[in-house]
Amino acid sequence: MRAAEMILGRLWLIRKGRPVSLPALPQIKTASDIVEALGIIADAVGAGELTPDEGAAVATVFETKRKAIESGQGLDWATA
Repeated sequence: MRAAEMILGRLWLIRKGRPVSLPALPQIKTASDIVEALGIIADAVGAGELTPDEGAAVATVFETKRKAIESGQGLDWATA
């Protein structure tokens, strides 16, 4: 039975995380909106609603969003 688990484990990826319930976050349209959202996430970690690892994962998503916003603004400037 263990051999079957090992083989199937290679075929089907095991989910390493879990879905988390986030507190109400502001709509993020500008890079400065991310500051408020990160504050809310930090408060949720402090209150024990999210683990530090979950908070860090969400912060990484926000950082990616910030880079996308900033690069999009650069494109708008370059084409203007």
